[in-house]
Amino acid sequence: MIKRFVLKSVIFFIPLLLGLGCLELLVRRIPNEYSFKWKTIDMRCSDIETLVLGNSQLFYGVDTDVLGPTAFNMANVSQTLKYDDYVVTCFGAHLTRLRQVILPLSYFSLVSSLESGDEAWRGKNYRIYWKHPDGWPIQRNMEILNGTALVIKRIYGFYLRGNTGITCSATGFGLTYRCDRRPANWESTGAAAARRHTVRVHDTKILRENVSHVKSIIEKCRAKGVHVTLVLPPAWETYAEKLDPSQLQAAIITGEELAREPGVTYVNLLQDPRFTADDFYDADHLNEVGARKLARLLTEDVTGRHGKKLD
Repeated sequence: MIKRFVLKSVIFFIPLLLGLGCLELLVRRIPNEYSFKWKTIDMRCSDIETLVLGNSQLFYGVDTDVLGPTAFNMANVSQTLKYDDYVVTCFGAHLTRLRQVILPLSYFSLVSSLESGDEAWRGKNYRIYWKHPDGWPIQRNMEILNGTALVIKRIYGFYLRGNTGITCSATGFGLTYRCDRRPANWESTGAAAARRHTVRVHDTKILRENVSHVKSIIEKCRAKGVHVTLVLPPAWETYAEKLDPSQLQAAIITGEELAREPGVTYVNLLQDPRFTADDFYDADHLNEVGARKLARLLTEDVTGRHGKKLD
């Protein structure tokens, strides 16, 4: 009786596991922004002069297209400083023409950890497509364990309709936050975004690790003569006015202290008057108009109240 049950179970589960394995293989072959960016930077290492890292504020906020083919945007939604450091570690020695790295020190950058946040599911992208060595739990090592229905939808969309889901340009710049798609209530998104980005109980371990990652990036870049531009990205007043003063001040002080090191510039653009309502997609992200403005600003000479002149 037991043997019959075991045999029936094996007969049932083997096709199921084979089917799930096929789904996993099929979905991994679908191009996505993570695999696209990793393969592109790998192929273009010797050509890149300006490298943009960071989270969604620079993914959508720095239009590398206007900077030409020697610029590349490796930022992604919710990407934390650990993964920015990983990019520099993996490709630093091969970026032989690199002159500038642009890295956000956003309001939330130093207190953020992808692993402990609401979007921890994105960890699978770094483990699967960037081969990050972190020991993520098993569900972060397989696509099918992060939503089988979504996997089937992606497979259908790609293999039957030709949709890759890639929403960035050839230089890695995010294309979906456009003026013509801006929500009618874009200004009112500020308060909710500020709450989402505010950490009520600070984890000093996460803070120390993030500062360490920034310093690691700076040290690697300095060794190659590469300038690092740290930026507090522009935001609309409905977001900026709702930020926790202590968390904001800590981010600003850290940026200013790091900028005392040679080869580093800190640029605080949080409420810079050069960015108007026409430049925003929502209260904490620029649209394509603002992204062109920020890209040119960060790669040109920045003087005056924002600090020393860029090298």
